Formats: sequence, structure tokens, C-alpha cells
Amino acid sequence: MTHSTFTPSTLLTAPGDRIRHAVSTLTRRIAATHHRRIKYRQCIRELSACSDRDLNDLGIARSDITRLAREARDGVSARSGE
Repeated sequence: MTHSTFTPSTLLTAPGDRIRHAVSTLTRRIAATHHRRIKYRQCIRELSACSDRDLNDLGIARSDITRLAREARDGVSARSGE
């Protein structure tokens, strides 16, 4: 016969609650990833649609578009080091 060790947290948390929490966490992470991907693609689409002159007026080289889209997706400011 084996004995289980019970702690207050195991007494208060039913297995179904842990599963619901895990599914809820997974769902939130999937949704956040999806929204980040949408933001990235939207940034790429909008900047790629700009003319070279418009990009130049903004101080953006066409080769910087993917980097800027990644920074927008990740919430990183291009000027965060300043």
C-alpha cells in the first residue's frame, strides 16, 4: 500500500481544476501568438506597399522592413537603447 503526501495545495486543487487551468493557459498563449503573427504580417504588408520614396522620407530602408516588423511584433522600440 502506498501513501500519498498531501499538501494544502493538493487538497484545494482538484485534478479537473488543474486541467482547466492548463487548457486556459494554452488557449491564451495560442491567442497571443496568433495576434503577434497578425501584427507582424500587417506591418510587412503596410511597409512593403510604400514606395521607396515614402520609405526614405520615413528614414526606413526597404531591407529594414522585416526587422521593424519583428520589433513591432515583439514590442521592442527601435530607439530603446537611446
